[in-house]
This record gives sequence, C-alpha cells and structure tokens, in this order.
Amino acid sequence: GGDPVGFIQCAVDARCILEEMGALRQGDGNGAARDCLYLDAALESQIRACAEAAAGNQGLDVARLVSPLLQNLCLSTGDNAELCYCLQAWQGLPNTSTQGISKEEALLMSAVVDRMKRAVGDLIERANAELQPIANAVGPPTGCDDWAVELFTEEVVRGGPAFCVSLVISLLEPSLRTLAELGSWQIISPAPEKTLLAKNVYHAQELYACMKLSFASPCVLVCDRVTGEEDIPENCVAVVTRDSPDMLSHIAVRARNEKVLLATCHDEAEFERIKANEAAPVPTSAAGDAAGDGRNQWFALNSTGSGSLTYERCDAPGGQESGAAAATGVSRNVRISSPKWRGKYAVGMDGFKDEVVGAKSKNLAGLRDKLPGWIRLPESVTIPFGTFEHVLEKVGANSALKADIARLTSSDRVSEDPEEALEKAKALAMEVSIPSEMRAAVVEGMREAGIDWRFEGGSKARLRQEEQIEAAIKSVWASKFNLRAYYSLHKAKLNFMDVRMAVLIQKVVNAKYAFVIHTTNPSTGDAGEVYCEVVKGLGEVLVGNYPGRALSFTCDKRALAAASESGQEQAAGMIQIESFPSKSVGLYLPESLIFRSDSNGEDLEGYAGAGLY
Repeated sequence: GGDPVGFIQCAVDARCILEEMGALRQGDGNGAARDCLYLDAALESQIRACAEAAAGNQGLDVARLVSPLLQNLCLSTGDNAELCYCLQAWQGLPNTSTQGISKEEALLMSAVVDRMKRAVGDLIERANAELQPIANAVGPPTGCDDWAVELFTEEVVRGGPAFCVSLVISLLEPSLRTLAELGSWQIISPAPEKTLLAKNVYHAQELYACMKLSFASPCVLVCDRVTGEEDIPENCVAVVTRDSPDMLSHIAVRARNEKVLLATCHDEAEFERIKANEAAPVPTSAAGDAAGDGRNQWFALNSTGSGSLTYERCDAPGGQESGAAAATGVSRNVRISSPKWRGKYAVGMDGFKDEVVGAKSKNLAGLRDKLPGWIRLPESVTIPFGTFEHVLEKVGANSALKADIARLTSSDRVSEDPEEALEKAKALAMEVSIPSEMRAAVVEGMREAGIDWRFEGGSKARLRQEEQIEAAIKSVWASKFNLRAYYSLHKAKLNFMDVRMAVLIQKVVNAKYAFVIHTTNPSTGDAGEVYCEVVKGLGEVLVGNYPGRALSFTCDKRALAAASESGQEQAAGMIQIESFPSKSVGLYLPESLIFRSDSNGEDLEGYAGAGLY
C-alpha cells in the first residue's frame, strides 16, 4: 500500500550498489557472485511486478515511473549508450511530472519519450534477431508447439525490463500529446484539395518495396516504415505512415512537388484501425491492382483547418477521378535535354551557366551578388555536363567499358532486370580511366576557386589523396545508374540515359548546426509564416531523414516585420515551437572535400529529382 515509485527507486538503487561493487563479476569461488546474481535477478523481477501493478493505477502520474524504470533497463542492457543518453535527457528536464505543465514542457518531454521509444524498439528488434532464429532451430525438433516457437522472443521481452518502459511510454504518450497540443496527425506534405479521393487503400510494411509499382487507379498507401529516401509510386495520391519524415527529407520534397499527401499518424491505435478496417495488402502486379481493395466505395481523406485528417468511405465520384487525383503525379510536359561537353574539365563560378552545370552550381552563382558580406558562400568548382561521356568516348582505355555500359543500359536490357543491369553499369563506371589532363585541370580549378586543399605528406600520401579525389568523382558519375533514379525517371516518362552528371566540388564546413528555412510553411501552405528545422552537425541528418525530430519552429512574417521596424528582438507570439530535437545522431567531419551530384535531372519544373544521386 506504500508508494510504488519509492519502492522501485530503492530496488534500482540496490542494483546500482551491486553493479558498483563489482559483486556480479567476482570469481573468488565462494559462491558470492552467484548469490549476488540471484539477488540482482530477484530485484529486477520485483521492479517489473511493481511497475506493472503501478501502471494500472489511474491515480498515479506514470511519468514518475520513467526515470527508475529506464535506469533499471540500463543496468540490464549491455550496449546501453543510447538508453543512458535517454536517461540523462529525461533527468535533465525542468519538469518530469505531467501535473500542471506548460505546452513547452510537454513538448520537451515528448521529444525525450520519442527517443526512448526508438531505443526500446531497437532493443526489441535486436532481441528478436538474436533469439528467434535459435527458437526456430531448437523448437520444432524438441516437440514444442508452433505457437510457443512463434511467441518465444515476445515472451522473453515481456518478461524483461524493456517491457515495463514500453508500457509506461504507451500510457504516458497520449497525455503528453494532448498537453503539447500535438494531435494525432502531422501533415508533412499537404493535399492539393481539402478532400482527397482514392479508389483503393493498400497497406505495406515498407514504402521502399512499393516504389516500382504503378497503380491503375488513384490509391492511398498505408506504410509502417518510410525511410525518407523513397519515391512515390505512380497514381499514389497519399501516403500515411507511423514514421515522422523531416520536412526536408527527399520523400517530403518529392511529395510536395508531386502534390501527394504525406501524413504521419502518431496514434498507434488509429493507425492500426486504418490498416485493419480500410486497407488491403498491396498488390504485386497490375492485375492485382485491377482487383482493387475489395471495397465498393471510394476512400476520402479530409484535411481539417487544425492540421488534422479525417477519413470516410464515400460513393465513386461519378466515373471521374477526383480533382486531387488528377492533379497528382509528374507533369507529362517535363523534358530533359542532354547538353554536350563544352571543352573544359573544370569551371569556376563565373562559368556556372545553363547547359554547362546544374541548378546547385547556378544557384550559388546567383546568390553571390545578392548576399551581404557577413554571409559566406562556399568556394566551389564544378566538373561540367558531358565530361563523363567525353571521357568514355575519347580515352582509348575506356572503349571496352563504353561498349559494355551501352549494352547494359539499352532499354531492352534494363527493362528485363533493372537492378542487375544498373548495378553492373555502376561498377563499370567506377573503373573508368580519367586522363591526366583532367586530373591537372580539376586540381588547378580548385586552387583558382580558393579551395585551399593541402596535399599533405610525401609523394605516396599525395598520390593516395589524388586517388581518393578521382574515386569521389567517379562515384558521383556512377550514381547515375541507381535503381531509385531509374524508377523515378521512368515514372516521369523520361529516359535515364539522358541524364548528364556535373560534379560540384566544395570544402566541407565542419558545422556545429545546420538548418533549413522554408519561406512558406510546407505543412499548411501558409505564405505568411516561415518554417525552420535545426539539427546538430551536418544537414545530411535532415535530408537523410535520420530517425527523430529536428528542433522546428514557425515564425510569423508580419510579426517579424513589425518587430524589425520597432527595433525589438522578438514580438509576442512571433515564434511558435513545433517540436524539440529527438534525433540520436549528429554528423561531424574533419576538414574535407565534398563531391556533389549536380545533374540536369534534379531541378526540372514539375519533377522532384533532388536527392536521387
């Protein structure tokens, strides 16, 4: 009848004492280590039993259980660095009770809980990967029932400390989302219309597995996993997922460009209801798609003014596809030109022109004369369009490679087995021989651009660095032959062999923070406010959609202008925090060079090609 939190904390403290004394690892032969192990196991068992009982107490603030239970899990886990970071973050919060907390405090707690969920999920996946194969191998020969073999890992996890943490998180999260005013839905890419109609609804474990599909009718995909690197299948008008892609992840950019609704459902129960009640397994062929999802009625997704979604079944729209469905997809008027090599192996910023380099380079040149002096642009030099094709054509050592690549990338060969053909073509591109005059031109172009790259060490070290530069250039060229780009261009009715790959060379800034500012809020389409995301380290954490949320906020442009005119740093209500950071990764590099794709197929009007190479 006492305080369960106090009992759990005392038991955890006792486990800490055993750990600090090294009692669990003593091997003096007198049985003390064995006795301490039994004591430790008994304490863990009592903690679990008490926590499960306390979690069912409606009058208890379950947030009070998080710290001792997470500490208990850390003590029972070997590779526990991420769990320890979660514990440190939780204990560093200004308030760890849900009683009377502000919206900002609830957002802070939600960020840490989000990171905890990932850490516990990874632990469970690791247990499944390590234990289930053993159960599958040992169970059947020893006469175990099929259900016992199938549930073996699940029962092991349920009997361990990870289950208690997972249970408390599941009880805590709904109240935190309410206090933080987060709602069940987050719109990453808004629908082009208030109501979006689809003939079919399909569910899939991973969006990646659906990329090459082309649906006969407008459909909604309900996906458990979205990595952020995928393309959206043809005729898919909406993607609903439990994952939270960043606003600048590649899929988010492409969804907005193609006017496809991309939404995260944070309510697990609601997401499972949609999967179970509305969706059919994704078809693996066009014939399967023709059969539909087995429903006579269409599916309507309605966007609300509060940034949420509702859904319902409705009658077919009079033999017509919905306006939203007709608006989605890539414009069929998109064209891609194939510029020729202009006779230079490297061009500086003054030479960043149409038909010479891609949009990345041209945007840098356009910004150069517009920015104030205190905002610096990175020094840049670009290997122009057509260089790869020229080197293949004119360097005698590459003649056999040219013929082999042409054979592998012929339309008949690629359509037969795209993955195999493109992988072989990519490997061949990495074997291309670069002429000595090109090597010299690139190094000289870097020097003229102000890229003060120091070739340190003796002749062997210099040769190794030059080989690394050469390999980096070829890896960008070879990225032309990748499966995602092939399917994306195929969907847009574009020939992937028309792509010409310029290579933008820059010095890497060893950034403490990276950010992106959207001048129109991408979630709502509101041009009156900016939306900003900030991460630690390099921006690849954002565009690569590493798990977790960035620090994100909106800023009202009118309030910002008024504050600027009056000389104030900030007006009331000008900035609204949307989420606090919950990512586990920050990317940092020593001084280095980056070789970036700058193709003619990345920034076409009406086609989202960014991030494909």
